[in-house]
Parts: sequence; structure tokens; C-alpha cells
Amino acid sequence: MSRAAKKLYSVMLITVLVAVLMPVSGLVSGPAFAADTPTYTPDVTVHSYAELKDALADTSRSEVVIGLAAGDYEATEKLSITGKKVTLAAVGGEARLYKTAAHKSTMLDVAADASLTVTDGVTFDGANVANDSTNDSEGGFIRTLGALTLDGGTFKNDARTRGKWNAPIYAAGSSAVVTMNGGTIRDNDYGDLSAAYGAGGVYLGDGAQMTMNGGVITGNQASNQKSFGISRVISDSWGAGGINVSPGATFTMNGGEISGNKGGAGGILAGFADAYSTNRQATNVAQFKTQKIATVTLNGGKISANGGFYGGGLAAHTAAKIDMPATSTVEVTGNAAIQGGGMLLSDWAVSGDDIAQPKNYAVLMDEWSKYFPVTLNMQGGKITNNRSRISGGGLFVSTNGAYVTGGVIDGNSAAKQGGGVYVSTYPYTLHLENAYIEGNKATRNFRNETSETGINMYSRSGGGIWFCPTGSGVFYADHGAFIGDNNDASYEGSGLVSTRKNTGSDYSVTLTNRANTGAYMEYVTDTRAVRTGSAQAEPVEIKNINTDLAVKTQLDSGFDKDLVRANSSLMITNNTASFGGGVGTNGNVVFGRPNAPLIDIALDKTWSGNVTDADKHDVEVELRAKATVDGEEKDWLIQRVKLTKENNFHYDVTDLQAELFGHKTTDILYAKELNSDGFDVTISPLTEKTVTPDQPSPQPVQPTERKLSFELLRAEDGDKFADKDRDFRVNYDLYDYTTSNLLTEETMHYDSYLKRWVKSYNPLKFSDIALKTKNVQAVYTEDTEPGNPYRDTYNLFLYEDTASDTTYILIPQVLANAADSDQPIQIRNITVTGGENPEPQPDPTPAKKYYTLTIDNKKKDLVSIPVTKVWNDRENVANSRPDHIHVRVLNGTATVAEADITPDDSGVWKHTFEGLPKHDEAGNEIAYTVSEDAVPGYGTPQYSGNATDGFTITNPKSFLDIPVKKVWLTAKGEPDTQKTTPVTVELLKNGAPTGQSLELNSANNFMSRFENIDLETNATYTVHEVGEADSKATFDGTDYAVKVDGSQVEGFTVYNMPLETDEPRTPEEPTAEKTKVTVTKVWKGDEKSLNTRPQDITVTLLASGKPVQRVTLTKQNGWKHVFEKLPVINENGEKIEYSVSEDAVAGYTSHIEQDTQNAYAFVITNTKMVPTVPNTPGEPAKPGLAKAGSAVLPALIAALAAASAGVALRLRRRS
Repeated sequence: MSRAAKKLYSVMLITVLVAVLMPVSGLVSGPAFAADTPTYTPDVTVHSYAELKDALADTSRSEVVIGLAAGDYEATEKLSITGKKVTLAAVGGEARLYKTAAHKSTMLDVAADASLTVTDGVTFDGANVANDSTNDSEGGFIRTLGALTLDGGTFKNDARTRGKWNAPIYAAGSSAVVTMNGGTIRDNDYGDLSAAYGAGGVYLGDGAQMTMNGGVITGNQASNQKSFGISRVISDSWGAGGINVSPGATFTMNGGEISGNKGGAGGILAGFADAYSTNRQATNVAQFKTQKIATVTLNGGKISANGGFYGGGLAAHTAAKIDMPATSTVEVTGNAAIQGGGMLLSDWAVSGDDIAQPKNYAVLMDEWSKYFPVTLNMQGGKITNNRSRISGGGLFVSTNGAYVTGGVIDGNSAAKQGGGVYVSTYPYTLHLENAYIEGNKATRNFRNETSETGINMYSRSGGGIWFCPTGSGVFYADHGAFIGDNNDASYEGSGLVSTRKNTGSDYSVTLTNRANTGAYMEYVTDTRAVRTGSAQAEPVEIKNINTDLAVKTQLDSGFDKDLVRANSSLMITNNTASFGGGVGTNGNVVFGRPNAPLIDIALDKTWSGNVTDADKHDVEVELRAKATVDGEEKDWLIQRVKLTKENNFHYDVTDLQAELFGHKTTDILYAKELNSDGFDVTISPLTEKTVTPDQPSPQPVQPTERKLSFELLRAEDGDKFADKDRDFRVNYDLYDYTTSNLLTEETMHYDSYLKRWVKSYNPLKFSDIALKTKNVQAVYTEDTEPGNPYRDTYNLFLYEDTASDTTYILIPQVLANAADSDQPIQIRNITVTGGENPEPQPDPTPAKKYYTLTIDNKKKDLVSIPVTKVWNDRENVANSRPDHIHVRVLNGTATVAEADITPDDSGVWKHTFEGLPKHDEAGNEIAYTVSEDAVPGYGTPQYSGNATDGFTITNPKSFLDIPVKKVWLTAKGEPDTQKTTPVTVELLKNGAPTGQSLELNSANNFMSRFENIDLETNATYTVHEVGEADSKATFDGTDYAVKVDGSQVEGFTVYNMPLETDEPRTPEEPTAEKTKVTVTKVWKGDEKSLNTRPQDITVTLLASGKPVQRVTLTKQNGWKHVFEKLPVINENGEKIEYSVSEDAVAGYTSHIEQDTQNAYAFVITNTKMVPTVPNTPGEPAKPGLAKAGSAVLPALIAALAAASAGVALRLRRRS
């Protein structure tokens, strides 16, 4: 092999790196196969390898279960299974089939017309005896061309040092179907360089199929180029530590575990990773060495802790198809590699994965993917916590066939680029859809780099995404990407960094400002200058930007990030690198789907009514959407805008998706003005408008001049460039066939200290070369300077052949295949334009639609409503007034203004609500009312007045005055008017002394009263004559019988009558008519929200308007109480009128009705108040006032629960 050819290997060329594969953690013990594994009854039991041979050779059975008696079986030769179904089952313990140095071949060879099943207890043991056989395509334990089922068993300790395409288990051919339900394949070593293209676990050859439902493949090793040089670091003998899926083979993983393996690819290798397998130098497709496609489908299971050179968990090369369906639960986790810690994909069309390295292209780049497709369709599954020593911690992409639209890429890390995902180089394009890019970090400390064209690149940049000078990115609104606001970068660009693009290139970055919800995302500069304070952060529109760019995402406070995440199918989160924590790319990335229809909406503010210029103020408007999303009603912010005098009260909401969550966007949008105080707001419906672009008058289409454009790619590393720091000039002389003018000349610099390659490998682009022929072809031709392959100047000529109507680009033949010379000079992207009448091409992008939305503000007629607070609490004798009260102004049941009212310096409690609209949207005058939040310790507030004259709120304090009278009786029971002895009476509450007492004497005519008693809930007051015990008392040496009559309602009378005998006599009880009052509580409107109902309410009994008793109604007492033994006549002989009132219940209206059949039976009905959504502009408010009251004391109780605190005056108005 020539030295020149040896330099073509790398798809992702690494330099100045001596890599030692990571140590792999301890073995993972695989569980025995599931309990539903069949139980086998042996047809025959063997005790030696020879007996096993005989049993396999027995043709008397087409199906046979061979029992292996417990013990060791030394393999002495290859045993064949043909024409039958064989099951191996251990009998009485482990049956171990082992190797010695004498046996270097397969143990069991299964023919295409046969099948083999291995069960638990059967062990194949290579005994770590190194097999140096040069034989190819062998299985160290089993080689199968037929069906192989592993229901159990162990395959361990096999070793191979030579031979190709070998593995402990080898399967090939269309009849080879391997099913692994259980068992373990472990600790096999096929890692020697000379054991090329093999596998440490299973090798699947052309046509073979394998399904893994369970079991464990762990701790195995395959070829990984153990000894490589500085300039040749990619093995030409790659193997798979776990499973090698060769061209034409199929592997499906539904369960089980592939862990702790290492090789060129750690866990799984799909396709053929070899530089000589494709003929990258081919100048026509007939020269390609085509390959069949290796297919891998990952539905479930775990690929973990594997170590690979390229591709820790999985590597796909040359021609491979990798599928991870949306239903996949596979976990690719904890793997490591030099490149592509989790997974690596490469089609081998381009070499040079590093930004500072030269790129070498296949000659026929435009045709390559048709013949060598490497595809990834990732819709589900997880790629987590993997790491790369260079780039692509989770996923490394060197192909155009990668489509990642779902799943999780989380917690991965790369030392250099792309902690989550990395694209190696142009012209590769990765497609990502519906991505949520959040929590990623560019904080790894890697050296700063300089591109081949001298562009500086600073490490620790691009927390979310990083684009190199050759990286392009387009973000579409439809199924695009959300770059979150909590990505991080230590140097600059927490959200995204795009470095300055190469001069003359068409690389650029374009970002949409729309999340998948349609919500607006703003990008602001996050450069080093901003971070150091030498510049201000500014919003930036990112459209075809090819200059240095460093930004972060800035979201509105109302942005619904949870809704965005819930409707994102691809999570790229919490990954870490130096350049691009989430995504890093030297190539192209397309986020989302192009050609989706978009809409623009023009928001316009108009003013009407008696409006002056001074009235026209800045208006903030929210454009919102309301729709059913995944079965739930959602209301979310699209964009918040300001309409100002400066923008002429006009704003264009642009590039909004025409469809959101299956809804036509225009059907779910609505607008909301945030600061419309003093104005009635009317919002028009969305109206589509016709936009006619300015276009010149149509002109006749004339044939255009035919022009030629193409790219010329440089040669890669020739020996003549080996001198350190040598400057040289390479002249690519392209002559016009008529003028022979030199069209281009370029000087390139070579620095062998940094990299051992020429550093300038951008294509030379030639365009607009006059052309007469219709066809163009690049061909190699006889060299004009034969025998001098080391010169620095080559001539390219254009040759016109009129007979074939073809112009040939002539390339010296020496550059095609001469030994020790450069990679062939390559011509690509040959384009001919003009020369014929151009055919009109339809625009693939649907025409954008434009809509208008007008928001009209009509100045309101405003009113002011004064509110005065009056306290009926005996001049605050109980010192119980609060420091403030909270009052609401109501339109119907809706609160439109509220404030805390406090006393002024003179003690007056007053507040005026100002700026309230006089009329509703329909022009009806609004009937305002007021409502006071409940004041603890005070009764139901009394409202009087109106909105015009003002309202007065009176708060009665529930006091009780209890009269007490002393009557001295004679022994005959007649009043003793001569008795003047004073007595003391004390007040009891619920039978306990209150500390209050009165002296009744002749001076006060033996009458007084307990005054200003704070009427407490559920309190019963009585009196007690001091000195009385057991209804007896002694005064002036005489024993008296004591009797107390009355109640706290009408007062108490204390009778004392002398005792004539030892038996006490009770004074005759005066007869007085008694009654009772019943009160019942009824709840309405809260049946579906019982948890919001209060636990208790307080009711006050009033006697002729005066509070005399308070009780608590609860669920436990059935929301009912009976006030008993109530007097009918008061002390003045007047009939007592009883009524009840209720303390205000927050969130409920109150209505008290008196039973028409029973005057003293009351029903208090509390109805749940439904919070009123502020009227949508354009819809009239619903006038009216909820009624509330008492049978005796009418009152409005309309409280909306809201605590007021801490501010002397707080006012909030709502339209």
C-alpha cells in the first residue's frame, strides 16, 4: 500500500493524539433468563465431548434435547449440527464446554437447515487461551448459518489474536436467525490488532438477523488499534466490543444489556469501517465499491459503560441504517470514546473532523450518499451521560442522513465540541426537530483555536449551540427549536455562538423567534464585551448572519416554558462541552421543517371619543392564544408589544406559525390590552388583508448567456510539504478558452508545528465563466509536465469540444493516482446557468398570509365615588377598631376597584374611588355598589347612599347591656319595702365569673345594669348574688332563700325571701311568657367545591334591634341553632321583636328569609359568588347588583376573598 493511500483513512482525522482506551468498569452480571423459560426434558444425556459428538450425529431424531451432565467437556474438534433442531440443557449442575490450545476452531457449527437452542447452566469457556489461527469468519464457540436461540447459557473467556471477521458467536447467511432471550456473553478478548473486523460478543455477517430480548453482553473486547502512530490514529481493523452488524445484516434490540465492552466501537458496530471499502478516489460511480446496508433497530434495552475509539455505545459506518422509534425505551448511557461518546455516524465521504485540520473529500461528493447512505432516525430513546475525549459527547454526525426528531440527549459531555450533539464538517447537514435545548453548558476548559483561515475561536462559548466558521444553521418556526434561557457559557454566548464565516463562503445562521407554541423569543447580545461592561446588551435579529455572533435568549415573564417543554419531542439538556454545550457543529444544522406557512399580524391602535393628544398614551397589548392542547384547555402568551406614538401605534407580529397544535392559529388568537384605564376598549376580529408586492411590469424573457461555475478542492498533505514553517505558492492556473487569462491565484501557509497538514483547504470557487457548450465534464488528462510530481504549480485547462457540445476541465493525470503525491485534486458542484429560456419554478414556500387587528380606545365618561366609614361601637369603648378596613367597588358581582381605608388625622374614615367608567360597553349606566370585607368583632355592615352622592358603611359593634334588679320579699312572699341591706351581684359568662359586679342598694333603688359587654359568640351570661350557696344566703343574721329569674335578653331579677324553717323555700317564680327563635343555614352554588366552604359561620340574635346573643353554626350542629327561653315582653312592658344577622362570609352572598308560618324561624341562604372574568374588550359588561339582606336589617354582603394588609391605601382598578 502506498503512503499516499494510507493517508486517506480518516473520516474524522485526529492529530497529535496518543489515545489509550478508557478503562471499563467491572463486569455486569446478567440475570438468569425470565421465569417463563421453557423447561426441557432431555431425550438423551451425555457425559463427554465424544458422546456429545455422537448425539449430534444421530440422525434418528429431527428434534432432540441433549442433556449435558454436570461437569467439564474439553472441546477437541468442531462438531456440526445439520438437518435437525438441537437443544442443549444442563443436567444436575453446570456443564462446561472449554477449550485448550490444541483446539483452534469453532466448537459447534450450525448448518443453514439446522437450529440450536442453549439454555441455562450450559457454559462455553475459552479458558483465556489465545487463538492465533488466521482463519476468517469463525465463531470461537458457535458458528451458525441457521437458527440460534439463547434462552440462557454463558459464553466467556474466549481470546483471538489473528484472523478477520471472527467472534465468539458468528452468524451469517439469510437463514441465520439469532434470538437472545437470556444468558451472558462476557469477558471475551478479540482486541488484538491482527484480529481485524471482529466482535467481542457476536458477529452478524451478510444476511444474518439477530433479535435481543434479554440477556447480557458485557466485558468483551474487539480490535481497536492498540498501537497507532501520531499521524495515523484510525484503525484499519475496527471491531465491535459487543455486536458487529456487518453490511447486509440486521440487529434488533428489544431488551437486555450491552455493557462494559470496548473496541473500535464499544457496544455495537453497524457497517464496515474501512478506508479501502468504498474507493473514495473514484471519478465515476462505476468505480464505487458499493456495500449492503447494515440495519440496527433499538426498541429497548440498555447500552451502557462501553468504551470505543469512535462510538462508545454505537458506531455506524459507510452504509448503515439506525432506527430509534418514538416508542423506544432504549438507554445509551455512560459510554465513552475518543469521538462520539454515545453514538457516532460516518459515511466516510469526508476526512478531517477537527476545525483546524484539512478536509479531504470523495471525488464524487454529490453522488456519495446514494451509494453509501448512513442514516439515523431517532424519534425516541435516551442518549445520556456519555462522554467524548474530543467531540460529540452524546452523538457524533458525519453524514447527511441523520434526522433526530425525538428522545432525550441529556447529561453528556465532550472535551471540545458538542457536548450533546456534534456535526463534524461541511457539507454534512443534521436535521433536528421540535428540540428543547436547555440547561447546557460551555464551561469545559479547552484551548482556544484558530481556523485554517485565521479566524479565532474562543473556548467556553455557546452554552446551547456553537457554529464554527464553516457551520451554518437555519431555525424554522415549524417543529423548530427552543434555545432556553438557562443555558450557560463561561466566556460568551450562553444561548448561541456563531463565529465569523470564511470570506466568500455562503455559511450563515438564521434563527426564528418563535417557539413551538408560537410564543416570541428574543435574542440579546451576550458577547465578551457585554460581560466585561464595555458594551450594552442589545436585541438582535438573526437573519443570514455571517459575522461573529454571541447571544442568549431573553423571555417575557409571561412566556409559558412548561407548555413549550411539554410539546417538545426532543430534549437536548444538561450537556457540557467547551464549544457548544448542547450542539456544536462544523457543518450544517437544520432545526425544524421548511416551507411551513407563516402569517403576519398587524396590530393597530385607534382612538375615538373626546380624545386629545395628551390622552393618547403608550399601550401594552398581549397577543394570546387559547385552545385545547393534548386534551387540556390552555391559555398562553404569544407576544407582548407596545403601541406608542413613536411607532405610530402600529406593530407587526411576524412569522407566526399558521397552525398551532392542530388549530388554525387565527382561530385561537385573541388580544388583550393591559392598561386601558379611562377608556372603553373594542378589539376588532382578525381580518385577512391582501398584500401585493411591488413588482416591475413583466418583460419578455430572453435567453441568458451560459455561464460555468465550479469548486476546486485542494490536495491533502503531500510529502513535499513536510518542511517546518515553509511558505509556498500554489498557482491553480485556470485559463479562459478564448483569452487564456489567469483567473485566480492564492497563497497558502503551512505550519507543521500545529498540524502536519496544509491549513488552507477551503474550496476555490470559480463562477461566471463564459461558456458556449451545453455540457461540462471534469476529466484527468495527460500531464503537461510528466515526471515531476513534486512541483508546486499545476495547470487546469478548459477544452471545448463542439462535436459533443462539451467543455472539459482538464486535470493533470499525475494528481489522480501518482504514488507519494497529493490526494487527487477534485472538481465538484459543476453548475451551468443560462443559455435557454428559464422555466418558471413554483416557490416551495406557501405564500404568507397577512392579517390586521385593530384595538380602539374610546375615552370613558368617568365618575368618582366617595365612601365614608361610620363606627357604631360606643366610641370604641372596647378599643377593638382595626387600623384599616378594605372596601371594594362592585359592578354586579365583579370587583372593579378596591382600597384600604384608614382614618385621617382628625379620625375621619373616608376614601374616594376615582376614574371609574360611568357606562358599560353597551352604553348603559353602571349601578355601582360597595362591599366591605368582614371586620372581626363587628356585625354585618350597613350600607346607605349611592354612587352619585357617595356611600356610607356603618359597622355595628355587638354590645350587650344586662339590667339587674333586687327584690326583698317578706316571709309571705310580698315585697319588703323596709329592707335596705345592700347586696352585691356578679356577672357570670358560661357559669364562670367575669370579674364584673354591681352593688344594689337603696340609693339606686336596688336596680342597675352591666354595660358594654362585648357580645361573644356562644356566650351565655347569668348573674350570681354574692354570698349565695345552694340557693341560700344570710343577711343581717337571717337566712334567706335566693332565686334568680330572667335572661341576658330582658335582664335578671334576684329575689330574697326569709326562711321560716330549716327547709329552704323558693320564692314564687313570677310567670312570664317565653318564646324561641330558630335559625337554619343553607348553602348554594358550591356543591362542586365543598372544600372552599367555611368551617363555621357566626349568627347574632337581635332583640328589637339590639344584639343579645351570638352562636356558631357548623356542619357538626347541622348548620342550625335554637335560641330558647326568650322573653316576649321587655322590662318596659313592650313586645320584643327578634331578628338575626350573619357575619359576612367571604366569597358568598347572604339572604335572610323569615318563615311565613313561624315568625321566629329564620333561614340564612349563602350563595357562592362566581368570580367574574373581566369583560373581553368589545363585549358589554353585565349590569346588575346581587341582592343580600336580613329580614329586619337589610344588608348587602358581597365579599370576594382577598386579604388586605400593610398599606395605608391600595387602589387597583379593573375595566
